[in-house]
Amino acid sequence: MDWGRWAEVAFGKMGAMRELEQEPNMPAAHIAMLTGARGPTRSCLTACAASTQAVGEAMMMIRRGDADVMIAGGAHSMIHPLGLTGFNRLTALSTRNDSPETASRPFSASRDGFILGEGAAIVILESLSSAKKR
Repeated sequence: MDWGRWAEVAFGKMGAMRELEQEPNMPAAHIAMLTGARGPTRSCLTACAASTQAVGEAMMMIRRGDADVMIAGGAHSMIHPLGLTGFNRLTALSTRNDSPETASRPFSASRDGFILGEGAAIVILESLSSAKKR
């Protein structure tokens, strides 16, 4: 795929409000609404560290006694026009399009960029006293 051309076309078609339509608190808000969870709802915006930060902050809330049970985790994907355009402009993406199975080589001296991915995970954290009540 010609990422340079794709970025030119995608960037021109993206509306000015596109990023605002993707509020980062929405996954947490949806989980709280679906489960009936009550209590603090936060969204961490620290890029690749956000999910780990969310678990750490949930643990601290339980330790402080702010909550007995916390749902913590995260989900992220940059595989959309804005993400691909941005990383392409930074020349951060691998250009090994002819050999995609060997393109992801983060520890190779001959690496030429990275491959975008996506992921999600959620854990339930609970105080010992809350767990004993169950």
